[in-house]
Amino acid sequence: EQLAMLMKEKNIKPELEIFDSGMVNLAKYLERHGLVEGTKYFNILLGNLNTAPATMESLSTIYNSLPTNSIWAAAGLGRFQLNMNTAAIISGGHVRVGLEDNLYYDYNQTKLTSNEQLVKRIARLSEELQRPIANSAEAKHLLGF
Repeated sequence: EQLAMLMKEKNIKPELEIFDSGMVNLAKYLERHGLVEGTKYFNILLGNLNTAPATMESLSTIYNSLPTNSIWAAAGLGRFQLNMNTAAIISGGHVRVGLEDNLYYDYNQTKLTSNEQLVKRIARLSEELQRPIANSAEAKHLLGF
């Protein structure tokens, strides 16, 4: 709450990270108390031992429970990154991709990767799935900047 208050005072738009459905309840609490307002940006991160599992069911449950006026992206942690990124694209969400969440290019974790490789792969998949990548102006508009 204190961090949310400070961010509001400084006019900082928070990124709300969600690891399980209980964290959505906290976001709604912050919204009810006026600590987060306007378009809310959620990153849903699934697949770690202490998070919700990286399944379509978990992803769907979480994004369907988000407050109205929300934008969301999804990532799978570790080997689940590609599956959850693809699920997000198919489900109408957005994608969080990169080395912070996954060091490997392949599911079996045998080939180290780079941010460039991971981003290029998601860009190719997005194109194939007819979900074009937003440019910076479009992203700012989506996020309510």
